[in-house]
Amino acid sequence: MPEDAGEPSFPSEWSGRPFRRAWTYRDAEGRVLFQVARFDDADGKDIVPFIFTNGRGWKP
Repeated sequence: MPEDAGEPSFPSEWSGRPFRRAWTYRDAEGRVLFQVARFDDADGKDIVPFIFTNGRGWKP
């Protein structure tokens, strides 16, 4: 992943569920591999991975 990739901008909702939190996954050298966002409400949750795609930015 490019060092200038920046942080992803997570949507405020996913499948009608509000964004709650995100986790960053790193390799052994501390480089960001991907991020996972959680969207939940009383009816359930969605766990959505976001990866950086070359030239297109962060995508689910």
